[in-house]
Amino acid sequence: MALPVQSCFNVLTLRQGTLLIAVVELFLSVFLLFLLLLGSADAQEMAAVLEADIEDSAAREGIALAPDTDLPSSYSSSSSSSVAISHNQAQLHKAQHLAFVVIMSLYTGVIMAIVHLISCILLLYGTAMVIFAFYVWLVVYSHYKELCALEEAICSANHHMLKNGYFQFPEKAYNV
Repeated sequence: MALPVQSCFNVLTLRQGTLLIAVVELFLSVFLLFLLLLGSADAQEMAAVLEADIEDSAAREGIALAPDTDLPSSYSSSSSSSVAISHNQAQLHKAQHLAFVVIMSLYTGVIMAIVHLISCILLLYGTAMVIFAFYVWLVVYSHYKELCALEEAICSANHHMLKNGYFQFPEKAYNV
């Protein structure tokens, strides 16, 4: 036995269920966006402190960092052309790489949360304004009707969707 499309869990109407889902998802999306932006600000502060630690460590050891890059290969010393990188410097550069990965992951999460927020707003707007988004399904159904007409298949005029009055199509499909 199929459930009717007009109700959601036999308690709420389909419109009420959609409104409830849209509002809950909207609040969750805003909360997630707030947490991601807070984490992004914290990660940027952490990266700034880490950069200052790298510069202080290099200054204490008498190593001049190249202005454009701060990779381990960009170290130079006045006494020799190759400098052995200490364990502390290697850990600082690993932490700097990890901070970069975390910041990029948080930016990606922020972008995804913004897209989710926009889709929740559009769902809420479409439900509140009673805008039916059946255009894609109408195109698919009309393409199905056209294929049935072109292949000389039997496509009944009293199809259950047509019988209920959901779709109104012309009697003849497009002539090719």
